[in-house]
Amino acid sequence: MKRYSFILPLAFVLVLNVYFRTYTINFPQLKIHAENTVNKIIYQDIIRQVNRDFPQFDVQAKDRLISERLTEYENKNKRQIGEGVEGEYLKLKDKYQDPRGQTYLMELDCWNWARYVDNVLRLGHPGDRVIDGQEIDTLMLAPYGAPLAWNKFLFYASAFLYKAFSLIRPVELNTFLFYLPLFF
Repeated sequence: MKRYSFILPLAFVLVLNVYFRTYTINFPQLKIHAENTVNKIIYQDIIRQVNRDFPQFDVQAKDRLISERLTEYENKNKRQIGEGVEGEYLKLKDKYQDPRGQTYLMELDCWNWARYVDNVLRLGHPGDRVIDGQEIDTLMLAPYGAPLAWNKFLFYASAFLYKAFSLIRPVELNTFLFYLPLFF
């Protein structure tokens, strides 16, 4: 029983962690936003139509008419509404993904570290150049560059894991690095 009191909370935390880390793969919050946007546009169009066609009606009558027309429109145009939601969803998430649908690395550090991993793969070391035995990042403090001051294990480990994974299934480096935190 004591064993489960450790394993169950650990499993819960791991599942919760993976759930939130995979949120940016499909952006479910943008799907909800797209549905709300399309529904709001439809609702506003119906309000305009009712106000134009029946300006003499009181507010309660207009509200009832708007509600009836909205229900009727939703029942008759489910496919169109679905297509509109999907189009809006794709438009919203397009800013965050490349043309293949792969989500971009989300923070500046990720791009910088991806460059170091790429350097390990291409040059054999994270720095852009080696000067007097010290690796230099030429983009830091440009145009002079700055020495790499932190531990480089992460870059070498990521490059090794990328090479190993690429033997099984070739992928682009940024795609691999996007999913790598799930492994860690």
